[in-house]
This record gives sequence, structure tokens and C-alpha cells, in this order.
Amino acid sequence: MMKRLLPLSLLPLFLLGIPAHAAPLTHESLVDNPAATPTALIQQATGKVLVFLKVHRQALQLHPRKTALLLAKELLPYFDFSLTAEYVLGRYWRSAKPAQRQQFERFFYHYLIHTFATALKHYRGARVRVKPYRGSLAVHYVEVMSEIHTQGGQSVGVTYALYRTSRGWRIFDVSVEGISYVMSFRKQFEPILERVGVAGLIHELQAKTIHPVVHAPS
Repeated sequence: MMKRLLPLSLLPLFLLGIPAHAAPLTHESLVDNPAATPTALIQQATGKVLVFLKVHRQALQLHPRKTALLLAKELLPYFDFSLTAEYVLGRYWRSAKPAQRQQFERFFYHYLIHTFATALKHYRGARVRVKPYRGSLAVHYVEVMSEIHTQGGQSVGVTYALYRTSRGWRIFDVSVEGISYVMSFRKQFEPILERVGVAGLIHELQAKTIHPVVHAPS
């Protein structure tokens, strides 16, 4: 049985960093803008989440998976999901066949949506501050930090790991209080990979998701 290593009720905050008061969203996407800073990219993505949750509050309760899938499609351009999937599989990625890699990405994506939808039903709001990035933007890897304050009184530090591409910055990992969600899923999947390999893990993910035949966006 696969365990959820991160508290389920906080998963949306960990992955998205939902702000209490978002700055006005620019109509121009920063995803494929090489001039956009990592901080601006995170702020725009989190702003989209806030607006979406306000508009679809009722739908999240009635149709959580369908609504979570819509939100994920809006946010996926900010992420390099293929790189995340590669890091999650670790050494097993190198030995996996191309078709298995594609299948893992697909079913891992829907496994996240399935978990994410359940978590969003329990979301009750939070206050978040995205901290300005400090350091040289000439590097190809940066981290953007934020602080999340939940209604329950918890204060959580969330760090976004981004790398530079020719088209702009992309998120590939999120760490909560120093715990990487990529590494958490890797540890979660390792016993299954050791026991039944990549094909077996894909089968288990497929069994735990809903309508997995839908392809994860590239």
C-alpha cells in the first residue's frame, strides 16, 4: 500500500503556495518569457491558484477531480513535469524503456491529480508570502522561498526549485521545511520498484487513479 508521505490537507499549499492577497495578474503569461524573474513566475502561478479557488469553490466540493484537473492544466506550463518524473524514478529512469517513461509520466500525473483533488476538498485557506529572490540570475538553478500561514496557526516554509531553459524558468521541485516532494515520492515508490520494477509501479499507479487513459500534457 502506498503511503502519503506529506500531510494530505496541506498538499495544495506545498505544491502551489496559495497567497492570501495576490498582486493583480498580468494578462501576459510569464511562462515562456526569458526576461521574467523566478519570483515573478512563482507569484503569477500562485495568483492563478487564488483566483481559480475563489471561482471554483463549489465545484471543488462537487467535482473535485474534474476541477483539480482544470487547475493542473493551468499550472502545468510553469513546471517541467518530465524532469520531475525523471527525478522521482531516479536510477530506474535510466533502465526504463522510452514507452515505460511515457507511461510513468502519464500515470504519475494522474496519481498526483487524484491526491490533489482529495486534498483540495479539505482546503480552508492560508496566508502566503513569496519572498523576493536574492542572488545572481546568471545561474541556471535558483530557489524561491515562501512562508505559508494556515488558518490552523501553522507556519510552513516552502521552497521552489527552478532551472533556466531557453524559454524561461521552470519549476521542477518543491520542498516543505526542507523536505523535497520529489524525494518523498521517490522514497514512497522505491519499495515497489525494488519488488516489481517500473512496469509494476505503473500498474499500481494506474489502479489508484481515475480515468488514467488521458495523457498528461507534455
